[in-house]
Amino acid sequence: MLRTLFSRQLRGSEGESRARKHLESVGLRFRAANVRYRFGEIDLVMDDGDTLVFVEVRVRLHAHFGGAANSVDQRKQRRLFAAASAYLATNPALALRSCRFDIIAIEGPTDSQMHWLRNAFTADDLGRGIGVEDVACESICLKDIGSRRPSGMARYARTDQT
Repeated sequence: MLRTLFSRQLRGSEGESRARKHLESVGLRFRAANVRYRFGEIDLVMDDGDTLVFVEVRVRLHAHFGGAANSVDQRKQRRLFAAASAYLATNPALALRSCRFDIIAIEGPTDSQMHWLRNAFTADDLGRGIGVEDVACESICLKDIGSRRPSGMARYARTDQT
């Protein structure tokens, strides 16, 4: 069991490194990695021009049960949104920038397939409006980040893909 857990963590860490290299190779700039809060974690935070990008990296050995991309269900999306909200609250200079959520899905026994899903989801996809108060884990989120909320929460909206 411990060996399996270590193996998964190693694959995940290698996947995050590979995803970061890929994103940097296409012009995104690295800002942070493995930003952790009690209620969620952001694998990568990148800059894509003026857009702040929160990236979830998923590594799966096979595509059973829907594969890597589909493993980012609504519960995980809410956790990512909560972590992104906390990140913006602790970095107020970034709070007015446009933001998006991307997923890097890596699959296969040799991690041979990498898919980059830009704008994988938005706050509106979560079935609620925008803001920290709309996150399911509101009480935890607000306790951890205190009452400091940016006055103008960045809009999480889809942008045109090229």
